[in-house]
Amino acid sequence: MRKFQQVVCLFLAACALTSCLKDETTEVTLSNDAAITSFTLGTLTQYKPGTTEVVATLTGSNYKMAIDQIGYRIFNRDSLPLGTSIKSVLCNVTTMNSGAVALQNLNDSLFQWHTSSSYVDFSQKPRKFRVFATDGSYYRDYIVTLNVSKAKSSDIWTQKCDTALLGGFTNLNIAALDSLLLVFGQKNDATQLCMSKNKGLTWTKVRSFADAKAWNSVVLKSDTLCTLTSNYLYFTTDGERWDSIPNAQKLRQLVGANSKEMFALTTDSIMMISMDTGKNWATDNIELGFSADSLKHLLGFSNARSVSFSYAPVHGADYTLLVGADKTKNVVWRKISVYDEHHASSKWVYIPVEDNNYYALPRQNRLSMVYSDKKVFAFGDNTTVYQSTDQGITWNSNSIYTLPTSMMAVTVDENDILWAVSSDGTTGKVWRGSRF
Repeated sequence: MRKFQQVVCLFLAACALTSCLKDETTEVTLSNDAAITSFTLGTLTQYKPGTTEVVATLTGSNYKMAIDQIGYRIFNRDSLPLGTSIKSVLCNVTTMNSGAVALQNLNDSLFQWHTSSSYVDFSQKPRKFRVFATDGSYYRDYIVTLNVSKAKSSDIWTQKCDTALLGGFTNLNIAALDSLLLVFGQKNDATQLCMSKNKGLTWTKVRSFADAKAWNSVVLKSDTLCTLTSNYLYFTTDGERWDSIPNAQKLRQLVGANSKEMFALTTDSIMMISMDTGKNWATDNIELGFSADSLKHLLGFSNARSVSFSYAPVHGADYTLLVGADKTKNVVWRKISVYDEHHASSKWVYIPVEDNNYYALPRQNRLSMVYSDKKVFAFGDNTTVYQSTDQGITWNSNSIYTLPTSMMAVTVDENDILWAVSSDGTTGKVWRGSRF
């Protein structure tokens, strides 16, 4: 190893000398720090699994590589498609101060210099890349892993129907009410409701709501399904008969519910709470320290989605995770609802999404979240599925449930079975996922 480091010093010194010879007026300062700042994949080839038949040529740079500068790991959060070959991969590595990069051999502890024209075999195990400081006094190792999907979408997802009744919608939402499936679709200035009583095989139109945004305010509270228009809150227990009350609080969107509470945002971006399934509302508690303008910004997001589940550390408590998208990234809130009178009042707490959080949930134009198997699953407007095991703080892609096509909405029914819906200009498709 000492010999290799000596070679490194000579190599880096030669590079510095070359730079000096090019311009005698330029003074070169060598650095004693080293880091990989960017890692990009070259062109990749996808094969039909188990064969040599080429399916597609992939642009590797589309699969972003996350760099963990604390654990010194580099990896792709979004798995490469099933059948992608990672036996011979070109990697373009950018380093701090143009430090030199070496790659450890597969079968011994020796290193070889790495360049953008060097092919790397990731098929047997993660590879160790070493970057050297320009003065040769220091190096840092990174473990690089390429994740490839191991599951076919067809193993998980089955198309149940293809119907014109669900076509032509600009936005969709899906909900499971006991054994029923209900799809809310935006068409022009109204929201249409379609329902299936036979597990997604056939659908009928039930009614329309005179508000184009009603599809975006669908919340299930126990055995009652609720939606919101600018003038009324609507409630049903069977999908066909709906009761309504005036929207006296000027609610903008229903954003979630847990076992005892329902939540909504007003047109002034105030968080509201109802303890009687939407009949009466009050201002909910928010953590201290925010100005009125800050709260209006942090609660002014669109496409708000939430998921609630039992919070194990506190008996009888609920955990509600709320995610909304602003113009650039997600805004995340959580509330631990404790119903014991001896506990302090439950409050909504803002969870900042730091720019250096490589495990943050990517912003989605359409977002659905479900809870199962002690995990939160997030589905968006691409085919990648993300999961969180720490109540929504960090997320990793889950290749098992990769969507077969871009979906508009996903839900889970009482039997832990996934349901998804997509729509184009003429038809809509309903997909059944496997049981969690």
